[in-house]
Amino acid sequence: MEPSCRAQAAPRVSVQRFCRLLDMASSLHQGPALTALERALLSTMAVFHTYSGCRGSLRKVDLKTLINRELPQFVQEIRDPEILERLFRDLDTNGDLQIDFQEYATLVAMLTAACHTFFIQKKAE
Repeated sequence: MEPSCRAQAAPRVSVQRFCRLLDMASSLHQGPALTALERALLSTMAVFHTYSGCRGSLRKVDLKTLINRELPQFVQEIRDPEILERLFRDLDTNGDLQIDFQEYATLVAMLTAACHTFFIQKKAE
């Protein structure tokens, strides 16, 4: 019987290793190379799995670390616990006190839309 994921320390998969494995897997087929968007999607998944480990979900501390390490140019560092609490509560739509991949994807989509709007407005100035 395999030990449960909860009994183990959550292993961290480096983004580079995850992407290398996916690159190797995609190169095994004879199809075309991955597009920029496909590489971005794989990177988005790799970042989630780097911080969620074998749990497959993010805790508050994981979300804070992910944002502070992976988005330093786009999001101000989270220092205020109330800001983290509010963000976590807004993302945790099912109320299970964890951010699953679907909820994380919502964060990525919201940030992407906000950055797009910001850059369009800056370009217009």
